[in-house]
Amino acid sequence: MKSRYSAIGLFILINSCGGSPAPAASHAGAEPGSKDPESGHMMHKAMLAADSASTVEAQAPAPDAPEAASAVPSSVPNATEHAEPAQPAASAKTGVLTVTVTSTPTSAAKQAVVYIEDAPKDREVAGSMDNRQMTFVPHLLVVTAGAKVTFSNSDPFPHNVFSPDNEKWDLGVIQAKGARVRRFEKPGFYTVLCNMHPNMKAYIAVVPSSYFAKADKSGEFTIKDVPAGKHDVVVWAPGVKLEHKEVVIDGDKTLAVELHR
Repeated sequence: MKSRYSAIGLFILINSCGGSPAPAASHAGAEPGSKDPESGHMMHKAMLAADSASTVEAQAPAPDAPEAASAVPSSVPNATEHAEPAQPAASAKTGVLTVTVTSTPTSAAKQAVVYIEDAPKDREVAGSMDNRQMTFVPHLLVVTAGAKVTFSNSDPFPHNVFSPDNEKWDLGVIQAKGARVRRFEKPGFYTVLCNMHPNMKAYIAVVPSSYFAKADKSGEFTIKDVPAGKHDVVVWAPGVKLEHKEVVIDGDKTLAVELHR
């Protein structure tokens, strides 16, 4: 029994001192103390195979990505194929109104005034009228309601200035080189006279808006920057009936008006 136990102990001692092969520490093979070269050789081959498999796995290309044709078209279509529909042009905010006036008698058209009744009075237009060589200058004056008119006298003798129309007014005698001022609060038309010189006559048109015009040399009337929309166009001249015309401004417009007694 002793010898049997001694043999077992010797076996254990041999194994603890390196008798059985230790696990491989590197790709070179078993530890130098290994007693089984064949076993170490086999382990080395297995480790090389495992390394090779891992290297192949690392270098293997990634699987093809799924087709993206459904998300991204293979070719970019023409931009015009999917362009937004063109938007309609915005309506004009203002326009130019050109008015041609004819009249019976023909002389009335040359003294006509055209204005837009319901347009805004966005600026005040005042005026002046002079007594010069026994003539009122200008013969026709246009101002906006609420504005002042200065009546001066450039002649070397006195004049009187008055009107028999509407509320009727009389500025009295204006001495040579003198002047008088009157404010016209309301729209209206006035004949201007001098009771010292009955042959003197002029006209003042007081209009409600700052959109007005007098005839140019060609006999036309042009009002610029008229606000867009529907408007009442009024044409007045001395000795003929007042005319109203409706016009829709959505750009430049031309209007023809005929005046009669």
